[in-house]
Amino acid sequence: MARLVAAGVPTIVGTGAVNSREAVSHAAHAASVGRMA
Repeated sequence: MARLVAAGVPTIVGTGAVNSREAVSHAAHAASVGRMA
């Protein structure tokens, strides 16, 4: 994934889980380590 982004390939990444609590946790973690547009 990092190589694709570095090469300028437009990329959309999502998060998900089997329940809402985990989905929110995954999304919060992704936001804290990445970038949200």
